[in-house]
Amino acid sequence: MRRFFTLSWLMILCGLLSPRLMGTDYQLTNGDVISGKTVTFSAEGVLFSLDIGGFSPQIRWAKLSQDALKELSKDPKAAAFADAFIDTPADTKRVEKKAKPITVKPVETRLPHYDKIGFAEAWTTPAALLIFFALYAANLYAAYEIARFRQRPAGLVCGISAILPVLGPLVFLSLHTLDEHSHEAHGDEAGYEPPPLPAAHGAKQGGAAPAAAGLGLAASAKYESTISGAMTPETFKRGDFTFNRRFVETKFSGFFRVVPTEAEKDLVLVVRTSKSEFIGKRVSRVSSTDMHLQLLRGNIEQSVPYEDVTEFQIRHKDAKA
Repeated sequence: MRRFFTLSWLMILCGLLSPRLMGTDYQLTNGDVISGKTVTFSAEGVLFSLDIGGFSPQIRWAKLSQDALKELSKDPKAAAFADAFIDTPADTKRVEKKAKPITVKPVETRLPHYDKIGFAEAWTTPAALLIFFALYAANLYAAYEIARFRQRPAGLVCGISAILPVLGPLVFLSLHTLDEHSHEAHGDEAGYEPPPLPAAHGAKQGGAAPAAAGLGLAASAKYESTISGAMTPETFKRGDFTFNRRFVETKFSGFFRVVPTEAEKDLVLVVRTSKSEFIGKRVSRVSSTDMHLQLLRGNIEQSVPYEDVTEFQIRHKDAKA
């Protein structure tokens, strides 16, 4: 009898301990089931001791189902890793916030409307004034460029264009271009005076200029006749004359023409320096430091500084040096 009761208590005890001795079933996300007990936990996964014997490969936390993760989270060691993979149920209860009442504030100042204004009042709006000043500035800029293009005094052209917008630039644009070395072309330069006509072709610098218009015309005719009949070269040497812009404009004014006159078409201007000699048929332009000579041969423009010139000479193009 005593042996029967002992055997019965052993069977009951084995029945109670059988769930603990047997492993738990853990389902994976792909449908597989692992039966066994947990051995180790890490951030990479969990290692199981299988009921059938041996150990499973390391199972990643992401491959375990939600039920398996919740079962493992009961162990404090596994909860530190498993809780991050357990889905938190969404809160189905929405907290309805009360809409704030909208308070409409009265507008104190309103922008002016221009939908019912006249044609004259439209030009007083800020946008119209901005367009007007932009066009006016463009008118003055166009006048300045036209003055440079037509070789006219910039102050005169811009002043007339300021009084007569659009019309003023069109009038000056329709005029012919002045010669680069004429009085009107240099009218905007301070202190400029037109070069006086010489009384005789061979007169030195500092000779008296004609005082009246009639004498000026007579001197001009005499000057042209002297050039046309002068077969002997006229020479101007450094020391006897001061070579500068005023000297060139005064002594060789006939060589500034694009189309030479009948008396000057066979003459050339010879410019000698300490190193070279230049034979030109026309003075294309001058400045305060040098002159530009259009050479007889090759039609090339040559720059010659005044300080390098030792001698000027006017002679016939076929005459020998």
